[in-house]
Amino acid sequence: MSDQPRVENEPNNLLGIIAILTAMAAFICNDSIVKLNSERLPISEIMFLRGLFSTAILLAWVVVARGFEAFKHCKDPVVIYRSLLDFVGSFCFLSALYNMPIANATAILQSMPLLMTVFAFLFLRAPVGWRRWLAVAIGFIGVLLIVQPTVDGFNPASGWALAAVVLVTARDLITRNARPHTPSVLITAAAAFSVTVGGAILGWAENWETWVEPTQSEWIAVVAAALCLVVAYHLVVVAMRIGEIAAIAPFRYTIILWSLLSGFLFWGDVPNALALFGMTLVIAMGIYTFYRERKVTAA
Repeated sequence: MSDQPRVENEPNNLLGIIAILTAMAAFICNDSIVKLNSERLPISEIMFLRGLFSTAILLAWVVVARGFEAFKHCKDPVVIYRSLLDFVGSFCFLSALYNMPIANATAILQSMPLLMTVFAFLFLRAPVGWRRWLAVAIGFIGVLLIVQPTVDGFNPASGWALAAVVLVTARDLITRNARPHTPSVLITAAAAFSVTVGGAILGWAENWETWVEPTQSEWIAVVAAALCLVVAYHLVVVAMRIGEIAAIAPFRYTIILWSLLSGFLFWGDVPNALALFGMTLVIAMGIYTFYRERKVTAA
């Protein structure tokens, strides 16, 4: 199987939408499994064990799709820096996920397109009009409504989620500079490997976390989480290849709906009215920013 885009006469938006909907559900399945096992298994151990299985799957995929020759691209600085950002970003998001409702953590992470606009302006000198600046401002107001800081300051868990947004946005911005012939599946495999190694280092660090022996059900859960993660990444790629981005991208925000459902079913979490309004603002401004950028690019 090659990971190069297929050329088709007509895009299949219906299949693309189904793929992206399934991918978002798979992402939340992974997050839910991790959170359900967070009471016993420390962050570093889950990062290591889940990464071990996902890395094995992705490395096998690289070999089948591109052969051993593909590993020469690991020397690409973008692959290295992106992998490091992925590791730290994953740690921050899992730290948030361990300590706050899954819907809130997921919704904060969906402010990435807004921060991407800011980063593109600051570091790439990309032109940003007043409409997109307004969308960014309103979107960040939505994030504040989700976080709901008190007079005593930010909830530490919200701080981890916000840090994850910055790191993951920087990761995606760096990805744009990857060499044209670097396989996308190799980039994903390298990131999974860095998370695995990072989890091992954190686990072995003195006075950091004490690992525990996983039960049989926890082993099954870790493998299931790894499979969900790989399937989700693959379906996102599939969706973007078989459909039009303009038609598919807005459906990425269904991940918030999946997270709301998961939070209610497993933990009885129901965000308050302010948080729900904030989520609505983040979704609306993210979709508007995407369409505005497409319009400006086309012009």
